[in-house]
Amino acid sequence: MKAIISAMIAMAVFSGTANATEVDSDELRCLAMNIYHESRGESIIGQRAVAFVTLNRAEHNYFPNTVCGVVWQNRQFAWTDDGANDRMNETEARNLAEKIARNALTATVDEDPTNGSLFFHTTNSRPSWVSRVDHSTTIGVHRFYTWDGNWNND
Repeated sequence: MKAIISAMIAMAVFSGTANATEVDSDELRCLAMNIYHESRGESIIGQRAVAFVTLNRAEHNYFPNTVCGVVWQNRQFAWTDDGANDRMNETEARNLAEKIARNALTATVDEDPTNGSLFFHTTNSRPSWVSRVDHSTTIGVHRFYTWDGNWNND
């Protein structure tokens, strides 16, 4: 059953006219890089979830208003701050990340598997900010969170 659901999600992600819609090439590259480096080992839905967190941030007043601004915001994603090579060397994973990014950039908000989440982390970590956000969903090895816009929830 799980395989059938995954196949249906994959078909939904890559069907329709979304891939024919024009998208900004810089935004596409930034989003694909974030998907690749944050979630390339995840399922398609897991990678799509990372894409939507990035897009949700670009729409939120607290974060930069572009995908590239969100991705490169200081200390927001581990891969942008670790000093490692940021190339997408795994061809298959890069191609998939680019397809997911293109689709996410042309998707509607009701296609967001994270329910509007702005944050995520792997299930084997517990960041200090977790107590100030609301758990939305867990997909693969990532936990996703919404936020009311207030860091002082005491």
